[in-house]
Formats: sequence, C-alpha cells, structure tokens
Amino acid sequence: MPAPASLVPVDIQGAKGDEYVPFLVEQVVDCLDTRRSSKPKRRGEVKKVVFLPERLPADLPAFRLPQSPRAVQWNGWAADRLIELTGDQIEARLLWSEDPTAVPHPDPWGIRATACVTRGVSVVDRLDLLKGLERFMDLQVTVIGFPNSTPLASLDRAWKWSLAPVLNFAGALTSDGTRLLQMNQRGKHDERLAAAVLAFAREHESELIVEGRFLTSVGGFDVPGYDFDSVAVVVPEVHRHHKVQNPDLMPLTYIVFPGSACEFSGRETLPEAEARYHKMLPTAEIERGAVPFLTMRFDNARTGGGSTNPGRALTYPEVLLDELQELENTHEAFVEYENHEGKVWRVEWSDGAWAVTGDSGLRATGRDELRRFVERSLY
Repeated sequence: MPAPASLVPVDIQGAKGDEYVPFLVEQVVDCLDTRRSSKPKRRGEVKKVVFLPERLPADLPAFRLPQSPRAVQWNGWAADRLIELTGDQIEARLLWSEDPTAVPHPDPWGIRATACVTRGVSVVDRLDLLKGLERFMDLQVTVIGFPNSTPLASLDRAWKWSLAPVLNFAGALTSDGTRLLQMNQRGKHDERLAAAVLAFAREHESELIVEGRFLTSVGGFDVPGYDFDSVAVVVPEVHRHHKVQNPDLMPLTYIVFPGSACEFSGRETLPEAEARYHKMLPTAEIERGAVPFLTMRFDNARTGGGSTNPGRALTYPEVLLDELQELENTHEAFVEYENHEGKVWRVEWSDGAWAVTGDSGLRATGRDELRRFVERSLY
C-alpha cells in the first residue's frame, strides 16, 4: 500500500510464526460534501456519505475525513485488493459512488468486529492485542484530527498541526504508541528542529519519562544552527495542555523541548517545575537563550531586603547579580545561591572585597571579576 499510512509491527506473546502489522491510516482529506451528507454521529460516523469528486483522493488506498477522524474510508480498488487477499475475512460495504446505478449500503458502519483463534494465539492474547490497538488508534486518531494535521515527513508516527500562523505544534507517539510526545513552537518555527527533538525524545524516552520526576532532561542533543545541547520533558501534572478541550488526552501528553544542560537540576519539585515551565523558560521560542537553574536566599540589613522563605528560591541571574552588588561596603549581609549541579556558594563583603566561599573560593575586588565568576558558575 502506498503513501498515506504507516505500518506498525505487533508482537503477540505465544504466537507461532505470525506477524501482525496494523495499517495505520494517517492522511486526512477534506472531501466530504457537508451540505448533502448526514451529520456525523457522536463517535464520528457519517451514515449518508456524499463526496466531492474533484477532491476525492482516488489514488490513495484509504484516508480519513476531518469530520470523522476515527473512521477510515477505503477506495474501491483498495477494498477489492484486500478482499482478494483475505477472501471472506473482510466485508466491504459501499458508502458512495459516482455511478448513479450503484446503491450505497443502508448501514455502512453497522459491522461488528469478532475475535478468533489462529495458529496457537489464545483469545485472551488477541483481546489484549485488540485493546492495545484500540488505545493506540484512539491516540493516533485524536492527533490526526487536530486542525491542519499532516504527517511529519521525516519521522514515522509523527504529525504537525497549527492553530494560527504563530502557533505550530508537532507530536510523535512513544515507542509503544501509548503516549504523545509534543513540541510547541511560538513565532518562528522549524520543522527540522521539531523532528530532531521528537526523534531524540523517542530514543531516550526511558530516561526522560521517569516515575516521580516532573521535569527531566537528557544531554547529547545537537542540531546545526542551534545552541541547544539537551532535550527536556515536562509531565502532564506540570504542563496541563489539552485539559479544557481534550481532557482525556492531557494525561497521555508529555511536552518536550530543546534546552541547555544548565537549565535543569534533575531535582525540581512540582512547584519548581511549574514555575520553570510556565514562567521562567520560554520553551516554545526556538531562538531563545539559556535561562540557568538558580536558587538563592539573601539578607541585607542596609537595604532592608531579604528572603522570606525558609530555603533558597528560584530566581534569575540578573537578580542574583543585583543583590551581590548591593553587598559592597555592607557588613552583616550575605547572598547564598545554588546552581543546576547542586553546588552552593555564599558571598559576603569582607576587607574591601566580595568574599566567596563554597564549592570554590574567591576574593573579587571588582564588579566585572564578580560577574565573570557568577556566569562561570551558572552556565
């Protein structure tokens, strides 16, 4: 079968020499005459189908309709070929024809599936397979039903879609087909980068999707033209995408994005992961710079500033540098900060210089020297 689908191997435990390969139709074609067709039912089936002949993809074996993404429409020549190959194992029911003498079936979607036993495969095994494929197909059908959804040419079981000219998305199923890896791009978008991120995430999904972790990254990522060296993932509890419009999809979706190693500690709590993803990291902007992971606490009696939380809190490098400069000529004041590696430094003013203690020591007599040390420690 040609272009509009992908073949997904299925391994059934206990099968003897059988090889099952579902034909997953991905191509969505808007060729339904909505004025003359009946309205889709709750699950998307269109009982009375009338196609627009000029839009009908007669060269494709099968396709889906945006109005009915769960259902697969087969062209006659492909259906004939399937029946030729399988004999009486398949029933074909006519939906529509340009031939005025041809009569469509009165109930084309009334076919009920049955389970059977073939060459040592138990009914339980086969039912498990059917249930797994149903979950797989539900997820895939949901994705291909997104607005303007088309297959991502350079990656199998992956698609791109858009909601507006400045909002572009790409997604790929995980290796087992049970979860969606999704990358968002706002403003400038690059399909090549999206495909590379999704492929890397799928290759490293066991390292990225870890029980009890809210924000995880893996290094070793490299795409020419970009400075990113890592790919990160946030879990559904953090990103909450699809919560309103498609709540069943939210717990299956993991947002992936490119980043830099200095942005992730691997120890982020749920509140920290939420703050990093929603407020601090512009993850959908592919031309962004690195925003290093940084927590800080401080106290300065001269300025009256200081931390109100019991421990260190997330902040930006600019805030850290401002508070470090406020230590100049100030006693009984300090700044303490931690980087993505868990290294901690404490800075105070002592004998006419900034005294840095912690993982490495320093006496900085000038602001430029202090700034260079801080940048080296964070990036």
